[in-house]
Amino acid sequence: SILEHTGRRAAVIFADMDNLKQINDIFGHDEGDYAIQKTAEILTKCIRTSDIVARFGGDEFAAFVLTDDPDFSIMLRNRIREACDHVNEISGKPYMIRISSGIYEFTCSYETSLHNVMNEADKLLYENKRYKIRNVLRNPE
Repeated sequence: SILEHTGRRAAVIFADMDNLKQINDIFGHDEGDYAIQKTAEILTKCIRTSDIVARFGGDEFAAFVLTDDPDFSIMLRNRIREACDHVNEISGKPYMIRISSGIYEFTCSYETSLHNVMNEADKLLYENKRYKIRNVLRNPE
């Protein structure tokens, strides 16, 4: 429970795979499933094994992380981007795996509302997705 960590800094991360519908429509659902599995692997590798990552919906994931790093959000976004780039380099797939994220950092307390924290992370995710425009194909024509 969050209350167990009163006074500690933490973050809730909502992550969403970009362009899953396009991957499914163009390359089929087997490729979409592969892309979801790779997204899960990327997110799991980008945080500590002691932290929690869970699939929250079709292509949505959530994570809870304890952190004392004031630059955690920037570090995690960079780590996810680099991991996606690495997977895309070696996969040989005709599409790119990209992940948008909303990372909401807070101090755990008795006043902390998990509902509010999750809503804030969700808002940040959709703000990120709104400003992020990327092609799903490696060589779009």
